[in-house]
Amino acid sequence: WYNQTLIRVGDVLVRLGVMQGEFHWHRHDEQDEFFYLLQGEFNIELEGSDTVVLMPNQAFSVPAGMLHRPVVPVRSAVIMIENAGIVATGD
Repeated sequence: WYNQTLIRVGDVLVRLGVMQGEFHWHRHDEQDEFFYLLQGEFNIELEGSDTVVLMPNQAFSVPAGMLHRPVVPVRSAVIMIENAGIVATGD
């Protein structure tokens, strides 16, 4: 898992993630989390819901307070947009 901040725009960070595998279940109580898939396949498991499957050029925003975890079956590149105060590993 690689996570690099590309730029800060006001109070928002634009990050590039290159990842494969499973991340732990977590939530961001005060902030939404936005994902835009550049390449690969990116699955987001949501507590009590279906899994969101992103293919290249698709996006999804996890609402604040929702328990979720990324599961990435192949090496993938994703753009994430988050508030600057977010803890990258979840609250």
